[in-house]
Amino acid sequence: MRLRELVIGQKIIVQIDLGEQKIEFYANILDVNEEDIHTSPYIHNDDVLELNIETHHGVVCNIFAEDPAHGKRVSWKNVKIQTVDSPHGKIYHISTSTFNRHSREDDNRQHNRLIVHKNAHILDKGKLVDIVVHDISDRGISFFASPSYKPSANQITIVYSDSIDEKDFQLKVECQIARTEKKAGMIFYGCKVVGENKDFLTYGFFKRLKKRHRQ
Repeated sequence: MRLRELVIGQKIIVQIDLGEQKIEFYANILDVNEEDIHTSPYIHNDDVLELNIETHHGVVCNIFAEDPAHGKRVSWKNVKIQTVDSPHGKIYHISTSTFNRHSREDDNRQHNRLIVHKNAHILDKGKLVDIVVHDISDRGISFFASPSYKPSANQITIVYSDSIDEKDFQLKVECQIARTEKKAGMIFYGCKVVGENKDFLTYGFFKRLKKRHRQ
């Protein structure tokens, strides 16, 4: 399947791969040309996430779509994505090189963890419990809490805020406790994120991008 076989109005998945983390979001096809497409952008806090990723950058952009002819999910790896202006506002322009014109079947995922060490709270029966978020991944979050804290249920809500390059995040993460462990006089909780949390994934993406820029 080639890019030009995609259909206007079709929904695709855009994946930004940092190596340690992948963030995915849905986009609608707005226009199809010979070997490039235009799609709707990713919106966060009412602003377009401006993406400008070349095929030779350390950050990789992949796209996924359904191939109706064969009923399979296909992908184009390491494509070029740019944020461009249109009469209706900013949109994405996605193109691919000659050797990458044909899609492939592929869907590998990784969920590596990133240490954040941020003060946070647990909402437990209307009360706020002080904790420290230790690390995060696409599907998980861990934290330290006082030994005196006893969760009222296995499913909890973690709330905290962070700022990355003047982008403010107010995070509310529904999660399920998967394991506990005593560490350095505290209780360590490893949790699985429940449901799809768009803000949490975006936050993780920016945290990893910032870390990569520092390196």
